[in-house]
Amino acid sequence: MASSGTIIQRFAQLSGEVIRDRGAATPMIAAKLILARGLWGIGAARFLMLGLYAQKMDRWADTMSYLKHTEPGLRVINWRGDGRRLTVDKLITTERFLQANIPTARLIGVIGRDRTAHAHEGVFPVMSTLDELAATLASCPDQVFVKPATGWRGQGAMGPTRREGKWWVSGATMTDRELAERLLSSAPPSGLLLQERLRSHPALTPIGGNLGLGCVRINTALTTQGPELLFAFAKIMGSEGLVDNFADGKYGNMAAGVDIASGTLTRAFGRRQGRQYLVEPVDKHPMTGEKLGGFQLPIWDEVVSLAKRAASAFPETPLIGSDIAITEDGPRIIEIQSDWGSNMAQLTLGRGLRPMLRDVVPRLAVSEEVKQQAMQAMGLSGNVRRWRKPPRKARDDAKSFSQQQVGL
Repeated sequence: MASSGTIIQRFAQLSGEVIRDRGAATPMIAAKLILARGLWGIGAARFLMLGLYAQKMDRWADTMSYLKHTEPGLRVINWRGDGRRLTVDKLITTERFLQANIPTARLIGVIGRDRTAHAHEGVFPVMSTLDELAATLASCPDQVFVKPATGWRGQGAMGPTRREGKWWVSGATMTDRELAERLLSSAPPSGLLLQERLRSHPALTPIGGNLGLGCVRINTALTTQGPELLFAFAKIMGSEGLVDNFADGKYGNMAAGVDIASGTLTRAFGRRQGRQYLVEPVDKHPMTGEKLGGFQLPIWDEVVSLAKRAASAFPETPLIGSDIAITEDGPRIIEIQSDWGSNMAQLTLGRGLRPMLRDVVPRLAVSEEVKQQAMQAMGLSGNVRRWRKPPRKARDDAKSFSQQQVGL
């Protein structure tokens, strides 16, 4: 638990950011924040990241339910049987890609996987000795990408680059054997995936496509009538890097909604340099100056077609998000997400996901029993109240805080 001094320091930082960027709206934001804390236990950073300060309060429950209801409900639907392993273990996912003829990043091999604890089809070679991995690295392309088979949010990812016969990793140079030794020593029991590195489509350069591989996440539902698009958002690189993880904007990357009919960007969000909490609309790319809203993503019809193919190829997980890289060789699926980043989706949509889920869950291609369990887990069964009247103390605190206009 954070100390009182740390809490005060965080509050002071947050207050300064709100005052600088929201000015006259600060007292109202403060009042809403107190209500969010009192009613749902939502902290200030999460409150600002979700954009609750800009939403009507009768819609808050639809947005703030993602931790308590939305994601547990998704697991009821997507983690049945082999569903969790199929999407969480990226080697198993890639084997399904190959089986379904779905284009993805070329997997060169798997490093240091414990095949007893983490069984798989054996389609791709597993390298567990120094000699065999060093030999593989010697014949690899000059740019590769390495990530844990069961990692998330880009943790543990590396991007070795070969220059003049040496591998460069985080400023250090290594021989094939030295890099092999490092990779084997750092491999988790599920292994590391060694992939050929992809490059973004040249048409994405104006929005940072040359800075790294930013993906579009397209969320789909596999209904009894077939695959259906739900929503999409693009993860935009804000500076040169290996991963496009948004992480509430703290790495400088941005998230933008995508109009699924046209493939144009809608509202984009990120953090200004020096900010620690406030996620706000971003009009232009910070490095290129390109206007983000209205930017047309290339080969959009192909991207949509691939997302629908992925939905059909993973019937065990009927509510998935496909991370698709748009490259000059066509769209490539990088990963499948069965446990959504609902907070980022809600930020770009400007609304909560519960109304959409209330409509789509009853139409999923799963049993009635699973549907009922999911609806209950998501808080969608019966008459769900959007918002309840706050306790008297919370209302008094909010009123007093707004009148005094102090602290923020």
